[in-house]
Amino acid sequence: MLDTMRPTHAAWALFATFIVACANGSGGADITANEEALRKSRVEWTTFEDAKGVEHAGVAATARLIRSESGYRRVFGHASPGIDFDEEVVVFYSAGQKNTGGYTADITAIEKRNHRLHVTTSLSVPGSECVVTQAQSTPAVLARVHGAGRVRKARFEHTEHTEDCTAPTLCGGIGGLECPGQGSCDRDDPSDSCDPEKGADCPMLCSCNVRALCIQGFVFDESPAVCACVPDPSADPCAAVRCKAGTHCEADGGSASCVADDTSVFCGGFAGIECPGLGQCQDNVDDACDPETGGADCGGYCTCTALAKCQADYVFDRSPKVCGCVKPVEDPCALIDCVPGSKCVVIDNEPKCISDGSWQCGKNVCAAGQVCCNASCGVCTPPDGVCTQQACVP
Repeated sequence: MLDTMRPTHAAWALFATFIVACANGSGGADITANEEALRKSRVEWTTFEDAKGVEHAGVAATARLIRSESGYRRVFGHASPGIDFDEEVVVFYSAGQKNTGGYTADITAIEKRNHRLHVTTSLSVPGSECVVTQAQSTPAVLARVHGAGRVRKARFEHTEHTEDCTAPTLCGGIGGLECPGQGSCDRDDPSDSCDPEKGADCPMLCSCNVRALCIQGFVFDESPAVCACVPDPSADPCAAVRCKAGTHCEADGGSASCVADDTSVFCGGFAGIECPGLGQCQDNVDDACDPETGGADCGGYCTCTALAKCQADYVFDRSPKVCGCVKPVEDPCALIDCVPGSKCVVIDNEPKCISDGSWQCGKNVCAAGQVCCNASCGVCTPPDGVCTQQACVP
């Protein structure tokens, strides 16, 4: 009797596929996922060192797959350190030659999809506060991929990050230290044994989770130690200069230098005279009075060590006599304090307050460019207009 009911191999495969799909309860969607998992699989790989060196092959940034011993010789000029190219392939990544040390090249992931490797490389870049060797370096890395089979090509994806080498900024604790600028005290200090969830007075670390918009001439420093708008070094040569006590920076064109402070601004003494603006009272080391050895009423001189953020149209005067934000002296409006809703403009070389569109004049609001000439009657006119001075009944 003929066995006409025996299914063919193809029929059994179709039946098995149907059973798997029904068991999963999602039909063809899981079949597609399973097929994708078969096409995309992780492989075993390890990084290794070549004692004979590979730096000369990575002077220019490169990423490549090496599938044979002869290929390895062509790239590096010498034999491989015992690579079995019947079972393995080699992946090489170089970030190219750098002017300093501190760079680290790495391979973070390798996957096999059909006959192609997908390789993820990374480069660690030293931050501005990192201490690095002042010699050229070539960050590069080698990896041997085991059981790669008939791999023919490789596709590379690259990531890059900058190392933060700044010292952490402490905050909180028993003293309740606040973070500078707009920083937040929200990171546990991993170097101590205090758990902030159990100890309310644990020291913490500052973080900078904001990006503020700064006025012209300032840039935002997002480091946790600052987290605020600071003078743009490209606009202010003194922004990057730190002068000793008793001196201050003065800019001359594109250069900056530290000059002696004006010691004529007296402060302290028996009367406790304060310095103007944001000035600080510095002890006069040339007199015989020492505030640390009983001289509580010693006199001193003012210094200006602050860098303030001034509003538009104002500049910071660093002189010890001012140490604050002022209008430029050549501006006729420098000494004019206009009422709310108005601003000072120069008309025929004369400073005048005109409405910015919100000057409340009695029951009315003056349009931009007008002046409130009679608040009693709510009369607004142009700056050179005729204004009657009668009083109106409320």
